[in-house]
Amino acid sequence: MKLNLINNFWTTSKIILGISAIVAILISLVTSIVFIIVKNNIVKKSGAGSIPFIVRPNKGEISSDVMKLLKYKINEKDVDFLLDCIYVNSYQNILVSKNHEYIAYAIQKQIQFANIFQKEINQQNFKILQDHDLTYNVNKMQVETYDLIYISFEELNFNSMQENLKQLNDRGMIIVNIESMDKFSKTALIYTIEKFNIKYEYSLYKNLLLIVKNNL
Repeated sequence: MKLNLINNFWTTSKIILGISAIVAILISLVTSIVFIIVKNNIVKKSGAGSIPFIVRPNKGEISSDVMKLLKYKINEKDVDFLLDCIYVNSYQNILVSKNHEYIAYAIQKQIQFANIFQKEINQQNFKILQDHDLTYNVNKMQVETYDLIYISFEELNFNSMQENLKQLNDRGMIIVNIESMDKFSKTALIYTIEKFNIKYEYSLYKNLLLIVKNNL
């Protein structure tokens, strides 16, 4: 009788262990499938707003001193993200709006192939950079199309957005600094963008809004 109980115990234990092993294998399989799906989705998005897997060699070398010097407010990781986008997409002609001289400086400092264009310059900011031997080259002669346009949210409305999109190359991108934008205004902006089926995405810390051409 005791022997039968022992045999039954071991048989039951083996069944439980077998079921546990099967469950563990299934969990592992499902986890792997989910990981592959998520990874593929990220890769598909890397051309727009997601952090690219290929990053520039000098990633992370952002000078916060220059940012403080110009009293420019932006998360350093968002600057890194912006520079990665330019590097990965090989953007060359970049239009930077007035008051974003820090961005213009950071781009030219870290990405050698980038050409900076500015229609207007904040002379006070530019002089501060000059006084600290931190100047950058600005192309005042404009080109017909740009790879990237960097602007403030104050400069953005539907008409200006359409105009900027016309100035973009086929794989171009508008990046809008929305760090100081209130929640209501952000909601209204996104509503307008979605209404006209314009593709967009946020940067990692949601301080930059990326607007891309439909054929990107």
